[in-house]
Amino acid sequence: MTTDSTARVFRSTFNRTLSIVLWAVAAAVSVGIVATGSSAGNSLWLLPTLGAAAAVVWVVLWRPHVRVDADGVTVANVSHSVEIPWPALIHLDVTYSLRVHVPGRAIAVSAAPAPGRMGGAVARRGTAPHGHRNGETVSVGELLTTDSGKAAALIRERWESLRDSGKIVAGEAENYPVRTRLDAVAVATLAVAALLVGASALLVGLQ
Repeated sequence: MTTDSTARVFRSTFNRTLSIVLWAVAAAVSVGIVATGSSAGNSLWLLPTLGAAAAVVWVVLWRPHVRVDADGVTVANVSHSVEIPWPALIHLDVTYSLRVHVPGRAIAVSAAPAPGRMGGAVARRGTAPHGHRNGETVSVGELLTTDSGKAAALIRERWESLRDSGKIVAGEAENYPVRTRLDAVAVATLAVAALLVGASALLVGLQ
């Protein structure tokens, strides 16, 4: 996707909050291990494992996002990103988590998880009666008080604007390629994290 001053990026508030909580726990445990290092024995070998866990949280929860710009939608998931030109977008499904439909497949959006049962009940309390959009009842996942609903609204607003202005022609979706790119940084980080956990387990076993 090209540089665009009107580009907007969505990241899950829930995922980022959970990331911070998990990092705080890992940091607290690490400090405790270091503080009692002389008497903790093999506990020191947990430090690389905690570091690996923190890295996994960064890849799985913190990094995923949705970018909307003049060219289309970029869905950055855990291990890869998908670039979707506007004309290739067919439908947005928010029955559960957000899924972007293009010719031949539906792309799940890691950054827009659906709310759980409790989260859905809380989400409905902050919306118009029973969750409506343009006079139609919508699913819990599409409510604007949820991450999935916010991401869907961000995409839909730009998409419908282009469609209504005649810049997107119906029936030509298959003429626009949807590109999937492996995220080398994310994959490398997960691989290093796995090696750290494995090495830590091996060293503990040798003690």
